Amino acid sequence: NYFIQIERNGKKELEKIIEDLGQLKDDFSELSTRIEDIKSEIESVKDEEEEAYDNLPEVFQEGEKGERMQSAMDSMETAVDTLDEMADDIERLSGDSIDDAIESIREAIDA
Repeated sequence: NYFIQIERNGKKELEKIIEDLGQLKDDFSELSTRIEDIKSEIESVKDEEEEAYDNLPEVFQEGEKGERMQSAMDSMETAVDTLDEMADDIERLSGDSIDDAIESIREAIDA
C-alpha cells in the first residue's frame, strides 16, 4: 500500500511536470512572437533611416552625418541578425525538444 501511494504521488508530480512543459512551450511561442514584433519594429526604423539616407545629397552621405546614419543602420541590422539567432534557438528548444520530453514523461507514467 505504501508503494502504491508513492507511485500515485510520483505520477501526479509527472503529470504536473507535463503541464509545466506545456506552459513553457506556450511561453516560448509568445516569446517568439514578441521577438518577431521587435524585429519588425527595428526593420521599420532602419527602412526609414535608409530612405532618409538615400534622400541626402551625396556630399552629406559621404560626410560625417552619412557615416553616422550608415553606422546606425549597420547596428540595427546586427540587432535583427541577433534576434534571428534568438528566434532560431527558441524554435529549437520549443519544438521537438519539449514534445520529446512530454512523450518520455507520458511513457514513464504509463510504465
